[in-house]
Amino acid sequence: MAIATVDQKLLCALLRQRLPALDFASGDLSADVRSDVSGFRQFGALKGKLVLEIVSRGRNVLLSDVDVVWLSNPEPYLLSLTTAHVMSTTDCLSPSFENNRHAQLAYGIARCAYLPGNRDGHAALNTGVLFFRPAAEAVAVAAAWRSRLLS
Repeated sequence: MAIATVDQKLLCALLRQRLPALDFASGDLSADVRSDVSGFRQFGALKGKLVLEIVSRGRNVLLSDVDVVWLSNPEPYLLSLTTAHVMSTTDCLSPSFENNRHAQLAYGIARCAYLPGNRDGHAALNTGVLFFRPAAEAVAVAAAWRSRLLS
């Protein structure tokens, strides 16, 4: 396990505590990437770069944002799903709620992409928690994700 950080202050604190840390600092990122679309895309591309560097070394990658709390080690469960090369979380937290939403919005019907029969829903991918195996399929997803964010 290692903690990747784009924050020099956090990196120093981790190293003082003798925790395994990766320095992914980028001077191009603002302090608040959430309210800066360009910065948010750069941050996502940086995540893609991190994934590509680690899976190319034959290692699994579990990316987890700092606002995620793990109540137990997720690794045994993730490793048991042997046919999945890439796994992600979703912002669509209630299938029953999403299934009952029929409002026509500017971007289409407000439904999550994973619902059966959904042709108009928005993407359900949330990059706050992602898992990649060191497989060609996972490398292709990470590379395409990074490339799209950089375009």
